[in-house]
Amino acid sequence: MREDRRRVRPRRAWLAVVDVVLAAVAVAVGVTAWQRGVHPLGSIHGAVLTRDVGGWLAAAVGLVTLAGLLVLDALRNCLLVAHVERGDPDRHGEPG
Repeated sequence: MREDRRRVRPRRAWLAVVDVVLAAVAVAVGVTAWQRGVHPLGSIHGAVLTRDVGGWLAAAVGLVTLAGLLVLDALRNCLLVAHVERGDPDRHGEPG
């Protein structure tokens, strides 16, 4: 059991890194999608008029939501790595 935990630690750490990188890419693409979804048309009497393209805005919201989930998963993997390194008991009460 202990050997399995030693193998899991580096894998979870790499998964956390990959999650953070993918989250950053998702945010960057989401910001680009948002910018493509809002087209300024001009201003009348001090009010700025824009045309919103729903598909691009929906994609942006979805990508940023995905990024948030990836960050949460990365945090979870980091916490699991920390618990394995410290040797905390698992859910069944067995020492790490």
